[in-house]
Amino acid sequence: MRSVDAEREMVSALGQYSHGYTATRPDSRVHLVSGTIVAVSGLTAIIGFTMGATALGVLATIPAAVLGARLLLWDLPWLAARLGSDHGARLDWFEHGIVVTSCQGVRAVRFDEMRVWRRVAEGAEGSALSPMSLTYRVGTASGEAVTIPAGIRGREQWGPALVRVAVSARLPGARARLDAGVRLEFGPFRITRTTVHGNQVALWIQVRRITVHEGLIGVWIRRGGKDVLLQAYPTELVNDIDLFWALSRDLRSE
Repeated sequence: MRSVDAEREMVSALGQYSHGYTATRPDSRVHLVSGTIVAVSGLTAIIGFTMGATALGVLATIPAAVLGARLLLWDLPWLAARLGSDHGARLDWFEHGIVVTSCQGVRAVRFDEMRVWRRVAEGAEGSALSPMSLTYRVGTASGEAVTIPAGIRGREQWGPALVRVAVSARLPGARARLDAGVRLEFGPFRITRTTVHGNQVALWIQVRRITVHEGLIGVWIRRGGKDVLLQAYPTELVNDIDLFWALSRDLRSE
């Protein structure tokens, strides 16, 4: 973990400030209504049993018990967790990177060093990867990573933009490293200019297609006159899956 001074120095190196996103506070009105119903139902049940109106007491007990159990076991713990984890959370966008403020502290990440983890649902040749969830975790090659808080508003806008700018910033360097003979790692996948490695290895010229289906990314090769799945992994295990997707498209077309 970087020191506070190192983090400030990192932030100052990100260039001009652009814009920011803050966390939305969870809407507690539904929980307030549920709590009111529980209180009124409970009071009605007490009055009913006290006055000998057993049927009224039993009927009033049902919503009090059901909604009360939900409030205690689900709604209130969820609300407390959201208020705690997202309190003061924000995402600030700079010329050369972002700053994430969360319960984990303040983390500055440059676009040209950024690693992105996300779950992807579907993807095929010539199409963009569609997300399975809107959870993004970002970090650097040094291993430091932070999950961008779920409550930060504008996720549908800044999420895809974050992926685009990170891929654009890192793609030239990744291509240069491959040209220099360096092997790049993307979670369970390892690639060179000529090969792709997982549990098995294949030449890029053997790879017919790479697909994402139901959260699994698969590499297909031609074998015995038909396309065969060489290996598949959950997308959340593949760091920088969008960079891997772009590089694999380039390497298979050469």
